[in-house]
Amino acid sequence: MGQKNLKYPEKSGWYWVLIDGYDSPTPCWFAYNSRDPQYSCFLPAGLGDSSSMGLYLHDLEKIGPEIIEPKF
Repeated sequence: MGQKNLKYPEKSGWYWVLIDGYDSPTPCWFAYNSRDPQYSCFLPAGLGDSSSMGLYLHDLEKIGPEIIEPKF
């Protein structure tokens, strides 16, 4: 596999990401660490996993668009 050249978003929020080894994208909360952006991470939603481990750039194939939350 070649270099991915992924970059973290510049703000916290929900984003679509494609995790290495998965066939379809997953919605993830991006937790932006303003003190040290390299320690920012994505927290996957609904994978049936009770782990609090985050996903980092080396875990991802692609980062998709931000998911805009509706205002109710």
